Amino acid sequence: MFGNALKNVGVFQYFGLAKGLNQQMRTVYDHTTQLRNGLGGLQFGLANGINPLKNGKLNFDILKQEIKKTASNKDFNSFLFNNLIKVFI
Repeated sequence: MFGNALKNVGVFQYFGLAKGLNQQMRTVYDHTTQLRNGLGGLQFGLANGINPLKNGKLNFDILKQEIKKTASNKDFNSFLFNNLIKVFI
């Protein structure tokens, strides 16, 4: 009821902007958060029986292509298909 009405008040718009910027600085631009997310992904992979470091060169090449935006999903999909089929069968 009051949420929509307060969104149009200037003071609350600035407060929301400051809060959003603060959260963005603490998550997206914080290197410790990125490191923690990467290590957490590594732990989840190991907990699920998948060694994320096994095909390091292939993973690095796919990641490098994705950063350059030249990646094709064909390589990634074939890698996933070949490895996940082994896990589930």
